[in-house]
Amino acid sequence: MSYATALIMQEFHNFLTDKAAAKDRYLAIMRIVARECAGWGGEIKNGLEVALGMEVSDSRISEYLRQLLDSAWIIKVGNKYCPAEPLIGAAFRT
Repeated sequence: MSYATALIMQEFHNFLTDKAAAKDRYLAIMRIVARECAGWGGEIKNGLEVALGMEVSDSRISEYLRQLLDSAWIIKVGNKYCPAEPLIGAAFRT
């Protein structure tokens, strides 16, 4: 499984190529949703702000989530965001 998770992380770094300024934010969001599916307000917003040590606007968080959804890194299940595949979740939990 380590080969698969390494490949997933390489692909995620490719996704971040044009998002260098927000790299830490995307990584933090993926780590949050990888632990367990997470809701926008409580888990994602609060977790991201704790991880970064700063406030992040609602519009920015919505944009990060939209980019991750559009790129198939995460999916929305009800009111929660989850890794799109179990291996994606595993890659961000390591």
